[in-house]
This record gives sequence, structure tokens and C-alpha cells, in this order.
Amino acid sequence: MDPHQANAMTTLSLFAHARALTAALACFGAAAIVTASGSTAHASPPASKKDSKAMTTSKPCPKGNLERSQCMIRLLLDDVAKTYDGSGGGGISAIRALNTTTFAVSLPQEGRIDVLTYEFELHPDGRVAIKSRTPSTQNVGPGTGK
Repeated sequence: MDPHQANAMTTLSLFAHARALTAALACFGAAAIVTASGSTAHASPPASKKDSKAMTTSKPCPKGNLERSQCMIRLLLDDVAKTYDGSGGGGISAIRALNTTTFAVSLPQEGRIDVLTYEFELHPDGRVAIKSRTPSTQNVGPGTGK
């Protein structure tokens, strides 16, 4: 398989993960999905990224809390697809709500987990916008106690 085919397959895999996560949220009525291990990411050096600037992406969202959470997760999944450069990793392993307007996305790589923390703004007109994206890395494997 040539590199272009591999990149296309990685992109398709990310979108498949996004659809599966969105479906799981809808089915379970959850505000977040957490892996079975339930591990918590701790801030450390910056995660692998294409662009660490906050996106100005916004979209109108329904008023209900579940629908608004789904809307924020869709925005962050779109942003991850556009900006995250961790090709060759394990995809998305968890999306976790830290509070009503902040979500953390875990992206396992060899020997570490890249964590992107998204903070959202809720506008009076119903729009939701990405306010900030903060990358961090959780080291895993031998010598890290994990």
C-alpha cells in the first residue's frame, strides 16, 4: 500500500471512530465516553499536533444538554481530523467531559497518550464555538508506573 492509500485509510478510520463515538453517546445518553481503564490524563509536554491555535469553528446547536454535548463533540472531532498529526497511533481511545463546556480527547501513540483538551463557548443565539484547544501528553509504559 502506498503512503497516499495509507493516509486515506487513516482518515476513513478516524471518521468511522467519530461516527461510532457519536452513536454510542446517543445510545447511552452519556456526556462522555471513557475507556475501561478509566485512566486520567495529566498535563505534561505538548502533544503531537499540526496547529495548537484555537479554532474559530462554531455551529448552531440544539438547546438540550445532551444535544449540546453531542454538538460540541462533533466540533472537536472535526477539529481533531483537521489539526491532529498523530498518524500511526491507535485512533481515539476516549472522549471525556471534564465539565459542561470542556472535553478531553485521548489519542494513544507508542509510549504515550496525546490528550487534547477543548473548551467551548456557549453563545446566547444557540451557537457553540471552540474557545481553546490545549495539547498535553501522558507518558505510559515502562518506568512511568502505568
